[in-house]
Amino acid sequence: MILIFQKRTKKIILYGLCLVFALLFFFILFIEEIFEFSPPAVEDIESKKKLTVESHASYKSLENCWAKEEKGLNFLFLTGDPFVQGWAAGKLMGHRSSQMEEALLKRAYDAINSKAVLWFLCKTGYVLNSDLPDSFPVFMQKEIYGFSSAIENLHPELGSPYFRALHYQTAHDLAHQILEKILSEPGCTSFAAWGSATENGHLIVGRNFDFEIDGLFDRFKLVQIVHPQKEGIPFISVSWPGMAGVVSGVNRELISITLNAAKSDHSAWKGMPVVVMSRLVLQSAATIPQAISILQSFSSYISESFLIADGKTGEVVVVEKTPKLTLLRKPEPSAHTILCTNHFFSPTFQSHKRHRAFLQEGSSIQRLERLEELIGRHKGKISPKIAAEILRDYQFAKDLDFGMGHLHTINPSLCSHSVIFDLTDGILWVSLGPHQSNSYLAIDIQKILNQSPDDSCILADKIIPPDPHISPKKIEELQLWHSAVQKWQKQEKKISMEGLEECAGILKKYNPRHFLTLVAQGDLLFRQGKAEEAKKLWLDALERKPYPDWIQKISSRLQPQSP
Repeated sequence: MILIFQKRTKKIILYGLCLVFALLFFFILFIEEIFEFSPPAVEDIESKKKLTVESHASYKSLENCWAKEEKGLNFLFLTGDPFVQGWAAGKLMGHRSSQMEEALLKRAYDAINSKAVLWFLCKTGYVLNSDLPDSFPVFMQKEIYGFSSAIENLHPELGSPYFRALHYQTAHDLAHQILEKILSEPGCTSFAAWGSATENGHLIVGRNFDFEIDGLFDRFKLVQIVHPQKEGIPFISVSWPGMAGVVSGVNRELISITLNAAKSDHSAWKGMPVVVMSRLVLQSAATIPQAISILQSFSSYISESFLIADGKTGEVVVVEKTPKLTLLRKPEPSAHTILCTNHFFSPTFQSHKRHRAFLQEGSSIQRLERLEELIGRHKGKISPKIAAEILRDYQFAKDLDFGMGHLHTINPSLCSHSVIFDLTDGILWVSLGPHQSNSYLAIDIQKILNQSPDDSCILADKIIPPDPHISPKKIEELQLWHSAVQKWQKQEKKISMEGLEECAGILKKYNPRHFLTLVAQGDLLFRQGKAEEAKKLWLDALERKPYPDWIQKISSRLQPQSP
């Protein structure tokens, strides 16, 4: 009798487990239907979807929106109904956005090394971010819905286009919260100078936005000129196709804003993406107090510094924001400069463990030291041209040159855009790739806000010439160096002697002063039985500002065992 009862119990448990797994399977299978975002209601949507692109001699248009390319820089003018603005952006520039989506997914595939895991993460995102649309104002929901409706759906397995388009607005947040090593290393640098610090007393703002994948965000950088439909201030945003938020921008009232990621012990799973906050600032703020008030009224889910400047008054501040606090950093009264890398200055954050760890492991302090040195060296002479020199700088403090592409320098040659504002004259300069090596193209802020597509968008007489030290050709050579580094690191000890010789040769040819070049050369010498010569190179590499994770790798090579 007991034996029969035990068998029945086992069957019940077995059937129960099967039922649980079946329910779980169907839950995951239909999770999109359960948690899919409901798109916002759009009046007369079918007639709006019938709007088509018209081609002209030098531009394309849709309704009153238009897009053109000039001297290698893309411009997109958006006005009218939010859905139509998004629809126009998708029809005019959406093909570039699709290429960027492919690049982002490839980076994620390479890092995770499993499409199944990426699929599972996407499913998890449906649950965790089921209320993501609530983090966007309704007009942005409609704009993003319009964009997602206009582009080709290349990855239906990863959710609806609207689902993915909303998540791509959070790329900056994700890159500095949970996908830091996959998408981007935090390395943005910005500064402002005015009064006695500048050549003619003008308010000058410079910034590097270091977020780059496969060169696409650099090659297809986009200057968006946006006119809100009803109430709101027209503004300019420098980013990439598909980005409705703002990472670098300025409005008609000459309020500029730039973002720099930071670290703190404050965290949250929910909050407004920082690029949405920045857009709301440009679209609504005519003064710095108004901008601060807007940032204070929303909660973020990452830590971020916002450098905000006002060309009308010459005022500049940095807002240091976490999910729990919004603090204000003002410049020293006599400094006439304010600098921003990727760490907070406010005393409140100095005890935070993540902040302290980031200072030790990241590049923020070293970039700040070099920035302070260069700003001090040029004090009283800072102009847009000098600002470009500072943003292009690839050396360390005291002019130490440890090669190009070092992640702990102001210019590691990976920015997607570099911009300079003369907010007194109302001029914006945007770097023409690759990175900062080519010209900075000049744009009249007020003129372009009411630009005719037939007219030139660029002030030809104010273009800042290409970098005399780092040419586009050198950037191409640096890419060959990066490829050789990746090949060498990927195979590590399994690399053949021939492969190591090839990689070490390329590294030495194109970037001989970088510590990674010396490490690779040392590995080659060690393989060749020249241990003492290898040791000298490894010791030299330790003196060339190796990244924290490489200090241990190099030190282990100096031990008696093989590298």
